[in-house]
Amino acid sequence: MLTLLKINNLALIEEVVWEMGSGLIGITGETGSGKSMVIGALKLIVGQRADTELIRTGENTCTVEAIFDLKDCREINSILETAGLEPCSENQLVIRRVLDRKATNKQFINCSPVTLNTLKKVGKLLVDLHGPHDH
Repeated sequence: MLTLLKINNLALIEEVVWEMGSGLIGITGETGSGKSMVIGALKLIVGQRADTELIRTGENTCTVEAIFDLKDCREINSILETAGLEPCSENQLVIRRVLDRKATNKQFINCSPVTLNTLKKVGKLLVDLHGPHDH
């Protein structure tokens, strides 16, 4: 379960820290209120390719961080161990993505650098995103 989403310098967002409660989460709002930016941040967390155009105007970096509380870490731990990383501790997983105008973008799981491919594998187990035209 996603428990925290922190966004810095993503498009028009300077900083947002969103602590989630338990249960179903719906994102609603008027046109232009930032719903798509929140979904974009989640897509970055699960390994979507990033474009530096997403970085807020006037800034050099954008950071998106998510904390997940997991009931069962076995499948994720298997992916992490295959990648040479430490398994989840206390059923918590922290993912951070850093976009940089002047350097290579970076991604981290539990503070360890990971490849985008590893992030995608883990992300598939964490988040299921659907848009308005999905059938």
